[in-house]
Order: sequence, then C-alpha cells, then structure tokens
Amino acid sequence: MSMSACTATCRANFKLTALKDITNYQGIQVERTNFGSFLLNQSAYIRKIAESFGVDKAKPSKISMDPAWISERERYQSLVGALLYVAVGTRPDIAIAASILGRKVSQPSEADWIEAKRTLRYLTTTADLKLEFGGTGELEGFVDADWPGDKADRQYNSGFMFKLGDGAISWAARKQQCVSLSSTEAEYVALSEASQKLLWLTKVVPDVDEDVIKPVVMHEDNPSCITMLSSTGGRSRRAKHIDTRFNK
Repeated sequence: MSMSACTATCRANFKLTALKDITNYQGIQVERTNFGSFLLNQSAYIRKIAESFGVDKAKPSKISMDPAWISERERYQSLVGALLYVAVGTRPDIAIAASILGRKVSQPSEADWIEAKRTLRYLTTTADLKLEFGGTGELEGFVDADWPGDKADRQYNSGFMFKLGDGAISWAARKQQCVSLSSTEAEYVALSEASQKLLWLTKVVPDVDEDVIKPVVMHEDNPSCITMLSSTGGRSRRAKHIDTRFNK
C-alpha cells in the first residue's frame, strides 16, 4: 500500500492531526531529504555517552575496533589453557587462580591480562617446586571456601585437596553453583562437593592396593560450619533453604 493510500485509509477511520516533520525520536535525529527519504543519526546521544565516560576529548579513532583485539583474546585463551594444564597436572597452588581466570576467556580485560601474567610470573618464580606423589598413609581431605566471593554474581569459590600419606592425589577449585548467604553456608556447600569426590576416592584407592581407613578425616576451618554439622547434621533451621543436593 502506498503512503498516500495509507493516509487516505487512516483519514477515513480516524481523526488525524497534521504535525510538523519529525526531527527527534528517543534520541535519534531525523532529517528528511529532498528525495523523500530520511537520514537518521544519534550524534547527540553519542556525544553524551562520550562525555559520561570521559572520552569526549580523547584522541580520535578512525576504526571501530582494533583488529589485534581478537588475536589478543586468543593469546589470553592460550595462556589460560596452559595455566589450567599446569594446575591440573602438578600445581594445586594455582588451581583457584586458573579457575577464576578461565571464566574471563570470552572477553578478557586488561586487568585479566595483568593477573594472568602475574600467575605466570609466580610459576616462573616457583618453577622448581615438585608435587610429591605416592607413599603410604591415611587418606585425608582439606576443604575451604571464600566469602563473599565474586561480587558480580555473589557465587563463591570452593576448593579441596585430598592427600594419601604425604602426597596430594586429587584437588579442585571451582565456582559454587548456588548463592550462599554466609561463610558458614559457603563452607557447608564446599564440604558437600568435597564429600562427593571423597566417595569416589574411597572406591578408587583400594584399586591401587592402598587401604582406606575410615572414617576419613576432613579438615575444615569454619567453627560455625563444624558446629552445625556436629549438632544437627546440616539440617538446622538456618540451613533449611540450602538445596537438597547438599543435604543428602
């Protein structure tokens, strides 16, 4: 339907009021050309946000994005992949650093680059450290959680390590899948996740001719969490809102 036909139809059904040509619509400037077309731009809005972020007087750029940014992102991904490989293989001491850095691989910032290189510099400084593996002794676990964790989504990090005698045999550091409301809850969730790994280890360790002396000692440093588990088994009123997966 042509514009004139559309206007005629509207006039037949509605009372129309003729207004001047539109010049601005929600921050978009509108300009009619001599050929009946329209030109749109958001120069006023662009200058406004430039001023808000303090770049209104910055050096002009002739390109919208540095082509090297993509390659820089790939280099960051490569570095984080290398750090994760080291963390999983022989260096549990960088497990949490590699885990946090790995969450930024899609859009790494300059701050992420700085911290990734810091982790690499730490590895360079401690490159001769060795992970003891083997020996005999009891199976025991160490559990911890940070609080308040990542302030962006309020999800905290869990970490655990299991030793058989003097040697570390299993470890991990990862973001929790729920939001804890206190350090007690964060430690409780970390213990639950570590206990799942422990159940698997109690089945695997005998396969390498090592005995598992039960009960297995789990080291936890949060007194409130220990008290809650000792007195109520984790089923107290203050913990009833925690997902059932952690209360099994």
